[in-house]
Amino acid sequence: LAPGAIPKVEEPVGPTDDVSEFVASFSDLEVESPEGREAREREWLGVDANGNGLASLAEVDRWIQHMLISKSKKEKGDRLWRLFRPCYIRAFNKARDVAPDEAISGAMTATTDDYIS
Repeated sequence: LAPGAIPKVEEPVGPTDDVSEFVASFSDLEVESPEGREAREREWLGVDANGNGLASLAEVDRWIQHMLISKSKKEKGDRLWRLFRPCYIRAFNKARDVAPDEAISGAMTATTDDYIS
């Protein structure tokens, strides 16, 4: 290295430890098997507590926080939840626009565009 030269810093390649831990918290739901499907259905019941087939951002947010805390210690789970919350809020908002917007029976102003299914 020449005098006064700035050494090159190697950039990390791949996901950060935080990303890996966030993803690992949900890894049992990605398994393509009858058990994996059963796990996804069980967790969906936890997200869709009222059983209407729709999940609000508040319901999804609460579920993600619960999953992260249950897989890590409370402090670490809360930190991961706060760190990645903007990411999954954006994903939720994109996902809710996929299905056509329809009125929800019994709701005054809410439509299916406010939820994911």
